[in-house]
Amino acid sequence: MNSDASDTPDYLLKIVIVGDSGVGKSNIMSRFTNDTFEESSKTTIGVAFATKNMAVETSNDSTKDCKKQVKLQVWDTAGQERYRALSSAYYRGAQGALVVYDITSRESLDSIPKWLEEIDKYCTQDVVVTLVGNKLDLSENRCVSVEEGKKVAARENMFFIETSAKDATNIEKAFTHLIKEIIQSNLSQANNDGKIAGKAPSDTGITLKPPEEPESDPNAPPQPGCSC
Repeated sequence: MNSDASDTPDYLLKIVIVGDSGVGKSNIMSRFTNDTFEESSKTTIGVAFATKNMAVETSNDSTKDCKKQVKLQVWDTAGQERYRALSSAYYRGAQGALVVYDITSRESLDSIPKWLEEIDKYCTQDVVVTLVGNKLDLSENRCVSVEEGKKVAARENMFFIETSAKDATNIEKAFTHLIKEIIQSNLSQANNDGKIAGKAPSDTGITLKPPEEPESDPNAPPQPGCSC
């Protein structure tokens, strides 16, 4: 049976989720792709991935807003040191990355430069990156303030958002925003030099906007109960 041309996605995109072990990467992926959450999820061994088809509203300077069909591959890379050599191969071809820390763990925030260095080293093209502060549902145990997360994102030229995989807060928003930015960078590159959309710029890189305002209170001080 011949496949309908309408079934062919406009974009096939690969996004990797990186960060220390225990920050919630697997649950972010499962919440986004299957709308599930495991309270006692096991540590990822090596690499896991899932796919999702979705329609995303996009815009281009020369056209009005329109929907694009996207087939997304989401890769969850293990956070432990002993698996990093294995998982490095799966960075290849990624157009986007979610770099995740746990808002109740300062150590996981301090590891962000290490993960950005790994993206730089192993990705075969420039990627759009979003910094994600996860476990917003545990805000009473917060060790990292919203302002601290924003500062790290601004310093590294990333987008920023806080999420909760447990109650689904901002999970869809984080992925949708990242996808839109990837597509927009592809459209801009195609318009500028005639290259085929779907390939991220490899020479000049991607200029990111300042981090978005998160939905939580940006002036909220760290809450008591932090054991960091």
